[in-house]
Amino acid sequence: MEFNLINSTIEIQGEQSKYMYEFSIVGADDYGNELIDTFLNSKYYREDCNISASQANKTNNNLFAGHAFDDKLINLEYFRKIKKVELIDFFNEYQSETNWGKDHADFVKIWNKFKQFIVHETVSEFYLISKEWFEKGDPILAEISMVYTYYFLIIWLDETTQKIKLVEWKYD
Repeated sequence: MEFNLINSTIEIQGEQSKYMYEFSIVGADDYGNELIDTFLNSKYYREDCNISASQANKTNNNLFAGHAFDDKLINLEYFRKIKKVELIDFFNEYQSETNWGKDHADFVKIWNKFKQFIVHETVSEFYLISKEWFEKGDPILAEISMVYTYYFLIIWLDETTQKIKLVEWKYD
């Protein structure tokens, strides 16, 4: 089975950035959770996503620190499976927290654009993981995770189009 990177987009607002990757799936017999785990534990996730982010950040004079989650341990067990409406609610609530400073406007800009994208997605289930759900020293957190104020991964599978999409959203 192979995953081919067919599109990557980047949105940067201040120190916050959202990277979205879209992969076509070639040679899959089953489109269940095992397929997402296979992707997360593949060179396609480790290398293709890092390379795209690294190249994008170099053009913006910003260094890509790396994934906040340990690439050898990450799997769906750490994610929350949520419906589209729950994903929207999660980020609506996250942006409503009162501990934001001047960086709040940057988050809202990224979220509003991403929300419009999500609303039009035909898939109803997503997988979400947040760095904030774990304690320092937790094995799933990579050493570099401490440089991120927040770090989210959102992944979903579109069986109809045979694509897997991943969003890496971070503030460093």
